[in-house]
Amino acid sequence: MKSFVKKSLSLLLCAVMLFSAAVSASAADKTARLKNIYADNMLFNRLSDTVFEGYADSGSRLTVSLKDPDGNEIRSASTVADDSGKFSLVFDAPDGGYNEYTAVFTCDGKEFTRLTGIVFGVLWIASGQSNMEYSVGGCIDGKKLKENGIKGSKWLRAFKSPSIPTVNGESNVIPEKPMEEIAGCYWTRGDDDKIFNISAVAFFFAEKLLKELDMPVGVLSIPLGGSSIVSWLSVDAVNSDAAVKADLEETDKYILPGADKDRTPNMYLDLAANYNLKIEALSPFRPEGMIWYQGETDVNWGTDRYSRALDLMQRSYTELFSHDSGPLPIIYTQIADYIYEAYKSVTSPFNYALAQSVNEKPEARACTTIYDVPLDYLEDAGAIHPGLKQPVGERMTKAAMKLLYGEEGPTSCAVPEETDVKDNAVFVKLNNCGSGLVCTDKQLKGFSIAGSDGIYVKAQAEIVAEDTVKIYSPHVQQPVSAAYAYSINNQSANLWSSDGDEPLMPVSPFITDKALSEKYWQEPVWADCDTLTAWHCHEAFNSGYFDTWKADKATLEITDDGLTVGSNEKSFAISPVTVYKNAFNKTVFYDSLISLSDYAGIIISVKNNGAAPVKLAGIKIKTELPWYYVAEADKDTVPADGEWHSVCFDLNKINICRNSAAFIFSNDKLTRVNELELRFEGEGSSSVSIKQIEFSPDVLSPADTSAKLVKPESNRLYELIPAFFLVFFDRAADFFKKLSELFSNR
Repeated sequence: MKSFVKKSLSLLLCAVMLFSAAVSASAADKTARLKNIYADNMLFNRLSDTVFEGYADSGSRLTVSLKDPDGNEIRSASTVADDSGKFSLVFDAPDGGYNEYTAVFTCDGKEFTRLTGIVFGVLWIASGQSNMEYSVGGCIDGKKLKENGIKGSKWLRAFKSPSIPTVNGESNVIPEKPMEEIAGCYWTRGDDDKIFNISAVAFFFAEKLLKELDMPVGVLSIPLGGSSIVSWLSVDAVNSDAAVKADLEETDKYILPGADKDRTPNMYLDLAANYNLKIEALSPFRPEGMIWYQGETDVNWGTDRYSRALDLMQRSYTELFSHDSGPLPIIYTQIADYIYEAYKSVTSPFNYALAQSVNEKPEARACTTIYDVPLDYLEDAGAIHPGLKQPVGERMTKAAMKLLYGEEGPTSCAVPEETDVKDNAVFVKLNNCGSGLVCTDKQLKGFSIAGSDGIYVKAQAEIVAEDTVKIYSPHVQQPVSAAYAYSINNQSANLWSSDGDEPLMPVSPFITDKALSEKYWQEPVWADCDTLTAWHCHEAFNSGYFDTWKADKATLEITDDGLTVGSNEKSFAISPVTVYKNAFNKTVFYDSLISLSDYAGIIISVKNNGAAPVKLAGIKIKTELPWYYVAEADKDTVPADGEWHSVCFDLNKINICRNSAAFIFSNDKLTRVNELELRFEGEGSSSVSIKQIEFSPDVLSPADTSAKLVKPESNRLYELIPAFFLVFFDRAADFFKKLSELFSNR
């Protein structure tokens, strides 16, 4: 009996003690807690202090004990909550590696929480706008992983913030002061289903970096689609930089959070919106660097303004994250080309400026190129969003390995360093060439050159040294400027830096004289005559691969000789596909034909493969209203000799009637060219090959560089004829021709 009573009392005492402990823990829970940016399975940088911040009653004593997988305490720290009820626990991080630790926290001697699965390794921030925000499960290459049940490594750790966190439960609110916590955030492991929610670029970057370093990698994934760089800057940082503040004021972007209570805040564009919601809350972390994919929103803001804002962001984040070893490294990518402005590529100067800004802090910046990445895009998001993110993330990894982790080679894309004009050519010396410049195809493409008139033409190029390319054209005898990949569509450009025997990264788009960029126009991809399909970006959701050529009464084939045209008809024609047509309208491909008014000749390299002569009878050009015909050529009959011939058509001798010497006009009528047609005449069983089509500013042919095409005086009679009469005459001519053919066939 006594034994029974003794046991009962012991059990009762234990119950009372457990209840008391639960009550005490419950009381501690109410007064002590960590910020919500901490969670199980998180990752800390192994090279810096580990910082835990939270809240407790003023004067409370807080401790943390870090225990290894065997339960041994390897680190500890203690502090007292300050008068505002905040505390910060700090200890030196252990070495990075494949160990999972547990952190036990107490308040006044009583445990109030513990975190498990903590790892130490390499930590990076991933930020930017939609191309950074698109998730692993939302991009093309990530969807394939998800469909096949393939996740990441368990040693990849990702912090995910909502795109726009709530503030005190309210949506679309920009707090006047930076938030200390991020509502709705969480940590996940690479082998958890939630990993498909984080930035795809960040995921592929981290996965590759983990393999390269053989160490756990973490990313803080915090981007917001459509966001301006201004939204990622703090008010204090902007106020400390007179130049950036002036930039914002001049462009009506200096709008302080909460300053105008009657104004609806813009979460994407307003100053400090993303900084106050997400950035400062992450200040306890110590990232080693930042990957940044942003700029589409700011592409028209001005390259100088953007560069100053980027520099301020880097300086202010360096201070915020206590990066004492120097500027916080930032690796950013150029943005995909897109039609931000009709008939003009604004991404080329923006991307060139991004590449050049590396020179300001080469020890802490790297820029990657992506214009060669396959142009598959997300159908529900438009051509501004390339669907493949793995190449982008992995190129950032390559840059990180060379910028931070001791791997030899260039950290950034190659950019012009010196330009020398001599011997009728432009010699461009580039930096960051690695083991030397290489061409990834049979011959270099994507180059243009201009004289003092600023009119660019297709150029030839040669790699003449490991770091130097020679750019020239027989049509420009005294060049002033040269350009590479500086256009709306530049996927054919193929000059790369190298790493050993392997191509490393495409050279940055560039132009050697920005003052001569206004008339820049890179000849369209169809003019190379080496493909029957090409990519065109003309509208967000109608971009894609289209035919480059079409034929009338002829067949088309790409051979070793180029575009080969066959026909059994006496008259046949071919046309580049320059417009997109649907049931309702047609849209000009902006990278196909825009204006020919600066060009005096069209030069066609053609070879007759048949047994009888073939006549290149003329060129038909369609502008916004009338057709024009170009029949004047230095020669038009191509003999059946199997040799290449250059036929040059004079654009200063255009008329509105076929085969007529009346109403001859100059090329100033060709300001908006929509379509073009090459007309041939043969004796049947014709076969001709076209190697290339060039547009020349002032010469008749490569063999006659001294000949000039002189503009004739304006034909006053023509100026008095309304455009609709021209269209009527043209359509009438076509009608009677078809009618005649119909009766003759009968």
